[in-house]
Amino acid sequence: MRCFVWSVVALSAVMFASEAGDAAWCNQFRGPRRDGVYESRDLLASWPEGGPPLLWQRDGIGQGYSSPIVTPAGIFITGDRAGDLVISALAADGTLRWEATNGAAWTGSYPGARATCTYHRGRLYHLNGHGRLVCLDAATGQEIWAVSLLERYQAPNIQWGLSECLLVDGERVFAMVGGPETLMVALDAATGEQVWQSPPLHFQRSQAFGGKPVEPPVADTDKAGYASPVPLRVGDRELLATASARHFVLVDAATGELVWHQQMEVRHEVIGTIPIVRGTEVFFAAPDCGGFLYRVALENGRVKMENRWRIDIDNCHGGMVLAGDTLLGSGYRKNRNWAAVDWATGRVLASLGGLPIGSAVWADGRVYAQSERGTLLLLEPTPDALVERGRMVLTESRQLHIWAHPVIHDGRLYLRVGDSLRCHDLRR
Repeated sequence: MRCFVWSVVALSAVMFASEAGDAAWCNQFRGPRRDGVYESRDLLASWPEGGPPLLWQRDGIGQGYSSPIVTPAGIFITGDRAGDLVISALAADGTLRWEATNGAAWTGSYPGARATCTYHRGRLYHLNGHGRLVCLDAATGQEIWAVSLLERYQAPNIQWGLSECLLVDGERVFAMVGGPETLMVALDAATGEQVWQSPPLHFQRSQAFGGKPVEPPVADTDKAGYASPVPLRVGDRELLATASARHFVLVDAATGELVWHQQMEVRHEVIGTIPIVRGTEVFFAAPDCGGFLYRVALENGRVKMENRWRIDIDNCHGGMVLAGDTLLGSGYRKNRNWAAVDWATGRVLASLGGLPIGSAVWADGRVYAQSERGTLLLLEPTPDALVERGRMVLTESRQLHIWAHPVIHDGRLYLRVGDSLRCHDLRR
């Protein structure tokens, strides 16, 4: 290793164990609560031509699709460079503080770094595309421990490489493995030793990778998915909402018990959208299938799921965002539009076409809608429309897929484009 109620309300009672005073830091994927809602205020209500001013740009971080995190210990971003997965630590002005590696680069289909780092109590956690989970000292980049998950649990990798952005809560790191031995594991955050190992997820496979029917269906165990877990509390139970290759999943965070799963007929076994949790409700989405809101309850100590509604907005991996009572984001194959959806009913309140699919985040009353083809829009919601208040072209290249999610912290917008990280000034 080298050294349409648009006011934002309380989105979830679930908070993560973190250092005192760090609640507003972007220590993990999609911000303080993993929900794409950022707390910066007094941001530009509209943008000048060309977008908000560029403060700095760091080139040469390596190719990839991961997002930066902004923490008390610095800014961290991953990229694949010269055959290695490189983790870069930057100062607030973008200058390089240190670099470390976490195994080999991903050189398969869609080469580049996948997962975003997670910062927790002075340590940095990351999972590379081959299943190497590393814990580093965030101040120095020194490796503290590492585990090869696929080797330890005899699991196969997935088509486009493991991409989970790790959840670290309290003393545990949660990771999905998949395969014949287990679905998910919890590791000790200090040592990497196993805390619990869930059973594998058995199912009857009726569809092969790519969508061809399997007749008759055959017994199988599910692989890991591309989503990242989110915690939710129901009564006295702490659960993890996530997705495997073909299933929406709830796992008991204390024991690893698989308490619920719902199979999805996803053509290429990609469920990449991070779930959205509000109270005891959770939203999942899957390509080719749509979006689904469930209410989670306990009945005689057992988890019971109620499917409240379904929509055709089949977000793939760009993530959606809940602002007040409205869900915002783009679809994929069933419905490619960007949309605003009423959380209570699933009714589409507003729709916007013409912008390619992508990632959505929210700050200071506006949606930051980033298309995978390199255009970022600032959208202001009205009761029946999404009104454009700014536009910025991130790249003219047709070779890049802009899959890193935008990050907003302390009035600054962080955008990852290929092997560059840019910081723009959003302050009024």
